[in-house]
Amino acid sequence: MQLLFLNHSNIVKVIEILDTPRHLYIILELLTGGELFDRIVALGHFSEQEAAHITSQLAQALKYLHSQFIAHRDLKPENVLFETKDSNTVKITDFGLAKSYGVLSEGKKHYLETTCGTPSYVAPEILKQKQYREPVDMWSLGVITYIMLCGSPPFGSAQNVKAMYRKIKKGEFSFSSPAWSNISLLAKDCIRSLLDVNPKSRLRAEELCEHPWIKSHHLQSSLNIVNQGYSRNLQMYTYKKRLRVNITIQSVHAKRDGPRKHFPKITFSSYLKKKKKIYRGVELIITLNRMIRAAGLEEVAKRQRDQFRKRLKPYKQKLKSEQKALKKALANNDYETANSLKHVEYYPYDDTPPIDYSQV
Repeated sequence: MQLLFLNHSNIVKVIEILDTPRHLYIILELLTGGELFDRIVALGHFSEQEAAHITSQLAQALKYLHSQFIAHRDLKPENVLFETKDSNTVKITDFGLAKSYGVLSEGKKHYLETTCGTPSYVAPEILKQKQYREPVDMWSLGVITYIMLCGSPPFGSAQNVKAMYRKIKKGEFSFSSPAWSNISLLAKDCIRSLLDVNPKSRLRAEELCEHPWIKSHHLQSSLNIVNQGYSRNLQMYTYKKRLRVNITIQSVHAKRDGPRKHFPKITFSSYLKKKKKIYRGVELIITLNRMIRAAGLEEVAKRQRDQFRKRLKPYKQKLKSEQKALKKALANNDYETANSLKHVEYYPYDDTPPIDYSQV
């Protein structure tokens, strides 16, 4: 209910919350401007000044949010929306993982412990399963700013999660050429201060608002940083984020923040299957096969499987050809063709598309 009382120009407004016996309805402010990276790709023009302006708005929003003792914990481009199509005002949305931490009696600080967030944007202290507070949001903002300025993530792709996590924990990233050749030293200094593995020395929101890169507009480059490489990197990154199953790390055991007696396991929901679920699925198949044999329906079941496979084959072939066409279009920067194939799931390391059995 605390979100109902938040009031900031760069945070989505909660209009009303209706709690019924069966459902909870949350009425939010309507934002029609689209996601942050979608706007950049669509415009084809983006400068360091514009990146600083967006970073400034997000810093102001986090400054207000942290003053209310709330950590967002899942700040990422998908949760940054423009107010309207013609507006340059961005707003932070999706407070599903947000948590109020507050201050306990006698001035003692309350820390958060739940392992949560999105892999590419999660702070190292969360991965190390340490206690944390609002600096985790500043780390996520640093990752967003990095991508805005060069078109690619600082710690590599989420497809190799283990390698990415190792880099995040060590804070290993670079400003490689040519992507960063025309970016100012102030911008690089700002990102270094945000992507500091030590949360105590990491820039706070109020400090970021006063950073020279944010305040000194005359020092920011107005040159268009969207070249062919930038456009391709950001386009590919956006497509992969949208078409790949969204990975969200959550704690299996910890249902709420508080004292923890054991380290929670980390699971990638909707991406990696839990072993227990796999075992249950195998047991269910074995049980069903035994029931079919016991009822003497093996021949009937075999005929039905053969009929289903015949219906499935052309549908699967069509999906494979569309997937190859999408892969070719992305490789050739043919985004018009790629947009017409947005319904096709694209996995670079898997040529087998998922099957929508309801269409067979």
